Amino acid sequence: MKLITAMSSAAGTPPQGDAVIGAYGRLWVGAVSTDKTTLFYSDTLAGHIWTGGASGSVDLKSVWTNGMDSIVALAAFNGFLVIFGRKSVLIYSGATAPGSMALVEHVKGIGCVARDSVQDIGTDLLFLSDTGVRSLQRTIQEKSMPMRDISSNVRNEMLYYIGAETDIGKVTSTYNEKERFYLVNFPQNGITFCFDISRVLQNGASPVTTWDSINPKAMLTQINGDLLLGQLGIIGKYSTYKDNAATYDMSYLTAWISFGQPFLQKILKKINFTMQGSSSSVFTVKHSYDYSGTEFTEQQSVGGGVTHEYNVAEYNIAEYSSGRIIDEVSSIGKSAGKMIQVGIFSTVNGAELAIQKFDIYAKRGRMK
Repeated sequence: MKLITAMSSAAGTPPQGDAVIGAYGRLWVGAVSTDKTTLFYSDTLAGHIWTGGASGSVDLKSVWTNGMDSIVALAAFNGFLVIFGRKSVLIYSGATAPGSMALVEHVKGIGCVARDSVQDIGTDLLFLSDTGVRSLQRTIQEKSMPMRDISSNVRNEMLYYIGAETDIGKVTSTYNEKERFYLVNFPQNGITFCFDISRVLQNGASPVTTWDSINPKAMLTQINGDLLLGQLGIIGKYSTYKDNAATYDMSYLTAWISFGQPFLQKILKKINFTMQGSSSSVFTVKHSYDYSGTEFTEQQSVGGGVTHEYNVAEYNIAEYSSGRIIDEVSSIGKSAGKMIQVGIFSTVNGAELAIQKFDIYAKRGRMK
C-alpha cells in the first residue's frame, strides 16, 4: 500500500511508502523505496499537507546504532507510536507532537519481517519476526515492553515456512476477537497458523493449529466479527463448521512423551479427554508407542459421559438454546512402551469440536 493524493490543495508530494497509518491526528509514512530509515508525517488533521505547517520527518539513523535497520511496519498502541524495523522495534511517546516525542523503548534483536502480520488484539500487538510470532506487551509496573514468543512450540515449523517464502511481504494475517484467534498465512506453501489467543500455556506460548488447504490471498475481520477469506475471484466467510458445504478432517497428535524417564517402559492405563462439542460430534482416540506407526484406536462421541451444558436456560418445560456440551471422555490404554503418543481424529460435519484438556494415566513398567 502506497499513499497517493489527487487533491488540488495538497502541499508537497506525499511520500510513496509501503507502511502507512493514520494515528494521533495525522498520517505517518515509512518504508519509502529510496529512504527506509526516515519516518514522514503530515500536518495535524491535514493528511494532504506534507510541506510546512506541523508536517515533518524523523531520521532514525541516529537511533539504530547497532547496525542500520529499515522500517517495515507502523502501529499505534496504548498511546505509543510503534515503529517496527527489520531487526528492532522502536516505541515513542508523545506522538501528538512529533517534534518533541520521546523514545521510551528500543527493543533490539527482534524485528518484524512482514508488514501485514502486525495485529492489534486490544491488550497487545502481535507480529511475525524472523523467529516466529511475537507479542509486544506493555507492563505498566516495570514501565518496559517485554517480548513473548507465542509460537515457541512450533518454532522449527515457523522457521521453515518463513525461510521458504520467496516474498515475505506477501504474508497476511488477521485477528478475530469473536473467535479469539490470530491467523497468519504463508502463501508459498499454503499453510495458515491459527493461534488461540484466549489461552496461554505454561511456557508463554499459545495453543496452535494449522489450516493446510485454504491458502487465502487476503483475510479481513469485519466490525461485526465476521471473518472473510479471499482467493482469486472468491470471497469466503468463516462459519457453519463446514468447508464450502463439505466435511473436513481435524486431527491432533501430541509429541512423543517419555514422562521424564525415556529408558523406562510405561503401561498406558487410561486417557481422559475433556471435549467441547455437540451430541453429534464423533471422534477417534489414538495412541501409539516407540515411533512404531502402529496405532490403537477407539471411537468416542461427545455427550456419552457426564456433561455440562452452558448457555442453556430451562423455564418450566421449554428449553431455549441447545448450548455447548462439555464432556469428559475416557479411553482405555492398550499395550506398553517407552515413548507414548496420543491424539484424536474427527471428520467435522457441521458441528464444533474442541479439545479443552487431556490427562494421561500410565503405570511404571520395567527397565528395558
